[in-house]
Amino acid sequence: MNKVVSFFKKTLKAILWVVISFVLIFIIIAVLIQIPAIQTKVVNYATSFISNKTHTRVSIKKISISFPKSVVIEGLYLEDTKKDTLLYAVKVKVNIAFKDLFNHKIHISSFALEEVSLKLNRIETDSLFNYNFLLTAFSDTVKQKKVEPNKKSKWTFSVDNVNMKKIRLHYDDEYGGTNIAIDLKHLKLKIDQIDLVKSIYSIDELLIESLTANVLIKKSGKTIEKKSDSVLPKITANKIQINNSNLSYGDSIGKQSVIASINRLKLKDASIDLQKQILTLDNLYLSKSEIHYNTNETESTPDTTVVIAHITTEKSNWNVSVKDIDLDDNSVAYIVVNKPKIKNSFDASHLDYKHLTLSAKNLYYSSAKTEVSIKKFTTVDQNNFSITKFETDFSMDQ
Repeated sequence: MNKVVSFFKKTLKAILWVVISFVLIFIIIAVLIQIPAIQTKVVNYATSFISNKTHTRVSIKKISISFPKSVVIEGLYLEDTKKDTLLYAVKVKVNIAFKDLFNHKIHISSFALEEVSLKLNRIETDSLFNYNFLLTAFSDTVKQKKVEPNKKSKWTFSVDNVNMKKIRLHYDDEYGGTNIAIDLKHLKLKIDQIDLVKSIYSIDELLIESLTANVLIKKSGKTIEKKSDSVLPKITANKIQINNSNLSYGDSIGKQSVIASINRLKLKDASIDLQKQILTLDNLYLSKSEIHYNTNETESTPDTTVVIAHITTEKSNWNVSVKDIDLDDNSVAYIVVNKPKIKNSFDASHLDYKHLTLSAKNLYYSSAKTEVSIKKFTTVDQNNFSITKFETDFSMDQ
């Protein structure tokens, strides 16, 4: 009996020594990693490893690790194989809850980017993007793993706050025929929930300040077949606000364009379910903004035989409901460019309304019914014809 007790005591003492040793090592690493000289060596090792792996230039000016949660990277630079800038970031800051890692949770309490330039591109004769070398360098091309059914991951991901300042993105896809340029002054995002498995994204607050975005479609890209088992996302937002922003979309294939100058846009209690095709909104507010839509109308000659191929399309049955709509002094235009203007008369192909103000409630749209209650509507068109008072309850079935 004494031998058994003695054995358990020695075993317990050995386990305690192992635990204490791990704790001490953990504390030593936590202390050492906060020393600037150690951090510099970590940076040099990391950049050298990535450079050797990718055969491109990688540099970091400074890295600061404040144990146990804060990591700050300054002067991050990464170039592509053509020695052009792929990514440059003046400052990246991540606050992560390390204790949640033990519970299979990746919880980022805050994520901040300052003065970031990202350039993505691919040429017309190559389907691979300029960042593909990163995927190739860090993937194992020797060992081919067997394809196994997807298993549900035990890990969960969440982020509380995102803050971005002075962000520039250039996406030049000559192969796919799409060009995107984004210049963002400030973005502030607070997130309630992210569920990647169920495709649920819940936003508490989103603020976008001084955004300039240009999208140009130059040719039709290859269509991607949607997997039957894929779940389209559901997005909810308590508050979205966009200030002093300019957006433009051009489609040279469909010959149409949209140009929007947003002074102030507010959305409250918004929800969109792409899977069920449901959009709900508590309040829509748009003030002193301009929206122009230009299009071309295709015409066919009477003696031309048109062969229309049978195309199977998915049924679209959207349900849209908005409780309150408040538009204050906006400009809206709809122009069919290739049709001549009709002066001093109502012209359905050339609609241009200034000082448009609208107060409406309970808008509902579906394939079966459309209704809205308009409380106030005033505007002036391009012929100086003005509507000074208008109100109605509108309803229409199929």
